[in-house]
Amino acid sequence: MSDSYVLTANRISDDTSKISVENDNLVATIPVGEFPQAIAVTPNGNFAYVVNNSSNDVSKIGVSNNSVTNIGVGNVPNSVAITPDGQFVYVSNGGSGSVSKIRVSDNFVTNIVIPSPSPLAITPDGQFLYVASFGATDVFKIDINTDMTISILPVGTGPGAIAITPDGQFAYVVNRNSDNVTKINILTNNVDATIPVGDFPVAIAATPDSQFVYVVNQNSDDVTKINVGDNSTTFINTGNTPFSVAITPNGEFAYVTNISDDNVAKIKISDDTFTSIGVGDSPVAVAITSDGQFAYVANRDSGNVSKINVATDNVEVTIPAGDQPVAIAISKIAQPIITPLNLKVTIANIEMTAVTYDQI
Repeated sequence: MSDSYVLTANRISDDTSKISVENDNLVATIPVGEFPQAIAVTPNGNFAYVVNNSSNDVSKIGVSNNSVTNIGVGNVPNSVAITPDGQFVYVSNGGSGSVSKIRVSDNFVTNIVIPSPSPLAITPDGQFLYVASFGATDVFKIDINTDMTISILPVGTGPGAIAITPDGQFAYVVNRNSDNVTKINILTNNVDATIPVGDFPVAIAATPDSQFVYVVNQNSDDVTKINVGDNSTTFINTGNTPFSVAITPNGEFAYVTNISDDNVAKIKISDDTFTSIGVGDSPVAVAITSDGQFAYVANRDSGNVSKINVATDNVEVTIPAGDQPVAIAISKIAQPIITPLNLKVTIANIEMTAVTYDQI
């Protein structure tokens, strides 16, 4: 067994809401730094890292006991990623032209110089870090073992969110100002394709089988579905001002939040049909449990979280959160299991994270 919690970053009240997945109660409100806007959880579920945009630090939360350690990073931090082994946390500092690398074991911080860093992503094998450089229109590939830059690849203008296919073959970068996506071959370090999408793409996610990538286009009110194999695209008009996306673990559905419609579009990946599900005001982030049973949606302007039953499309409960929740994550805390041989085995995982960036 394990304890699961939904965690939100609330950017106006400067705190994190901790919600029990078991009973859907708000169990704690945890003070963090100023203007928190991104959150990620370690794979063992023990710690949540909240990026505080205005206080130039990261709040490390002990999920089990709500303890908080504030760790100084660079100026105007905006996004976060954690290595699969849970040893390191990377934070982009848009105002100081650096990425901070935090060692989880002792909170030691080193900095990597990268101009205008924005969203970042780590390969599934934990070997490489990809960082979008918004001002330089480049993507940096960093060796995680050495912190050295391996390659700098030119992409489109205004590079933002990055998705890496679960098979580790490709990195997809959304270019907000050139309305396209750059497909990078991770093995060869080459740009394999530049794929036109909709107007002002802001979010991206890959299906678990690495066959499709979904791109959220905020200004054209649609989603672009990219076929990884042949780069073909399908456009799906999901709703007004779509902003974030998450995909169920079985790869059957993609959930897209629509800020202006106050709903979520549940897209059936097999045929691109979708169902609209009403939630709170201005939904901006979504996270899905690892068993695929529930989707939790952060509603920025109503200050709450909607719990959607994936099977029935019903909103089962609306849970109060802080003022303007803009990022959400779901974690499990490790629990020892006693086997018949009295050997202790620890099982834990992060269920799903949805991290929002500085366009909100």
